[in-house]
Amino acid sequence: MMKLYIFLLILVSSVAFAQVQNPIRFGGFLGGGYDIHSANFTSLRGVPNCCPVFEGGSGNGFQVQGVVEVPFSSEFFLATRIGYTVRSGTLQKDESTTLFVNNQPSNGVFRHTMELNNPQIMIDILPHYTLFGKLSVFAGVSAGIQLSPTFNQRETIAVPEFGSTFADSNGNNSNQRIRNQFSGALPDANPLQLGVMAGMGYTIPLNASTSLLARPEVSIRIPLTSYASTVSWNATAFQVGISILYRQMQGKDVSPIIAIETPQTKTEEVKQPPPTVIEEKKEEVDEKFTITGRTLKSDGSPLQTSIIIEDLQTGETIGKSESNPNTGAYKFSLDFGRYYSYSFQADGFYPPSKRIDLRTKPAKNSLNEEDVVVKSIEEILASGEEIRINNIFFDSDKADLLKESFLELDKLIQILNKYPNIHVILEAHTDNIGSDKYNDDLSLRRAKAVQQYLVTNSIAAKRITEKGFGKRKPVSSNDTEEGRAANRRVQFRLELKK
Repeated sequence: MMKLYIFLLILVSSVAFAQVQNPIRFGGFLGGGYDIHSANFTSLRGVPNCCPVFEGGSGNGFQVQGVVEVPFSSEFFLATRIGYTVRSGTLQKDESTTLFVNNQPSNGVFRHTMELNNPQIMIDILPHYTLFGKLSVFAGVSAGIQLSPTFNQRETIAVPEFGSTFADSNGNNSNQRIRNQFSGALPDANPLQLGVMAGMGYTIPLNASTSLLARPEVSIRIPLTSYASTVSWNATAFQVGISILYRQMQGKDVSPIIAIETPQTKTEEVKQPPPTVIEEKKEEVDEKFTITGRTLKSDGSPLQTSIIIEDLQTGETIGKSESNPNTGAYKFSLDFGRYYSYSFQADGFYPPSKRIDLRTKPAKNSLNEEDVVVKSIEEILASGEEIRINNIFFDSDKADLLKESFLELDKLIQILNKYPNIHVILEAHTDNIGSDKYNDDLSLRRAKAVQQYLVTNSIAAKRITEKGFGKRKPVSSNDTEEGRAANRRVQFRLELKK
């Protein structure tokens, strides 16, 4: 059975590797937690014990596992973990009896104790589904191979705590405070421990390229088998843990090549490479989409910014570029096959964001001279200007935020966290399709959806005001689809509050 499982595991992983574009992740998992034991037996086979019945107890455990994660899409991936775990548990049952206190019979209480030490090889197969952003839920199967589990049994006097001894089988003083003490290998141990697991995790990038990830998680494991075949004894495990994962961010379908513009000297412009080299470079450019332009302040002077490129569908940070500190010029290239967001970030400035859909290859391979004006927080506060939240998405005629919106809203959250005295006014607008009442209601519900996301991410509700203007404040003509799309927007204004 074990050989069959390993074969199927390798087969599934191989097929997945061939089919998915996202890189496989490798790493390790470390976890620990609390176990609640459930039992219904009086004694282990062949081990004397006068317990009426063991019913429950508690224990703990830890585990160390290697991890392989195979993504099937931006939302679904399969995690397989194999490693070592040690679980422990203690069952106790108190019973009233006659004891000897100062050589005189007396009522007392003695305690039946059964302890377990259970090392296992643990295998978990856990499909994950990403709900939104970086939060994922999982449910799957867990199998443990028991490695020589041991028990330790004893009966000790609990009350009175001192000066008491057991009576022997004839009712005489045995002068002993411990009896039925046995230990050794767990009789009739089930070699295979099966269970089901469920939980949730939150993926955190640990570096700019997102090649290194951390995923803290909480989970519950519900057992399907008993520790021993001749008794009823198992444990439900509540666990916390963390996975540290690495993925290789290389290759055409994985990561864009980010190029920083560097001015050429006169000598460099004169140099002519051999014709074969020109052809090779042309081929390479044809496989990328190039974006160029300048980052400028409101007065037209250049501003150096960091350009953060992210995948709108997965929320992953894919790459980073820098604009020229002297001219503001920037240039970077993107692979086809993804839906991108890119934002221009500088300390003390609000980061404007743009998006480009390269899931299908466009007719042109470049977007030339896209100049971007980056405004300071101070300037936005002073002017009361409305700032449009560009990369925010709703289903048609609905107010439910789509997960592609979270990247943009997280940037607003960063600003609000950095400036705790700032109050934000959210303003939502629609096109002119539908009645005034319908559009007023829809716009307000969308503003409230953004407000709820900010509150969920630790921004105090008292710092947020939401307004719905419906179709009353268009910024473009509603006669064309492009104009209507421009009118369907969410904006914000910032105010300084003491």
